[in-house]
Amino acid sequence: EWKLSKRFLPGSTSDRSGIDIVMTNKKTNKSAKFQVKPFSSIEETEDGYLINTYNVTGLDKKPVDYFIFASYEVDDVYIFRNKKGGYEVLGPTEVLFKDKPVEF
Repeated sequence: EWKLSKRFLPGSTSDRSGIDIVMTNKKTNKSAKFQVKPFSSIEETEDGYLINTYNVTGLDKKPVDYFIFASYEVDDVYIFRNKKGGYEVLGPTEVLFKDKPVEF
């Protein structure tokens, strides 16, 4: 029920602010903003889900509803809500999400 409504090219104003794509629900007409990040691994820990990725500095300042983590080497795609207090940036390449990934 969700369709791609906008995709922003690398270097565009929206891309530089953190918005890579916008999806719209066909039934409700509600839109959601996403940032896509690469990832090299995911590990479920006692505290949540540890993602190894690239350049997560300032993740909390991104005006998006969801973060998508995808990789050429791994078929799975992981989507997490951008929820205040829902994740912790542990370093420039690590982020720990407290809630499980969104299931579609």
